[in-house]
Amino acid sequence: VCDEAQRLKSAKTQLNAALSRLECDKRILLTGTPLQNDLEEFRTMANVALPTSPTIFGSENEFRRRFDGPINAGREANAGAQ
Repeated sequence: VCDEAQRLKSAKTQLNAALSRLECDKRILLTGTPLQNDLEEFRTMANVALPTSPTIFGSENEFRRRFDGPINAGREANAGAQ
């Protein structure tokens, strides 16, 4: 169980590296802080909670291409005009 999971903001943090080395069947992440519309934070937390190889969302570049880019583009004021 990982409390304060919002501290896993990046796959490059020491906390993330330490959690990734733990061998366990299940992982539970707790946070009282919203993800604040940051898809990279969501990806990082999902990869800790659901460790697979390759990660559930693919590589960092693939995630940005398939999810982060299109979702953020949809937030633009003129997104519906296209």
